[in-house]
Amino acid sequence: MVNMAIGIVELVVLATGALLLFQHMTGRRMIATTGGVAAPHDLSASVQ
Repeated sequence: MVNMAIGIVELVVLATGALLLFQHMTGRRMIATTGGVAAPHDLSASVQ
């Protein structure tokens, strides 16, 4: 019974860690994409 409880806790910790890592990676990709889209816009605005 104790082993099962430890297994469940371990699973939750691993799942939470994976989720946080995934969100962090997705967040960084979103920032990079937004920055990439904003940069040419700023450049064209300064040219005009």
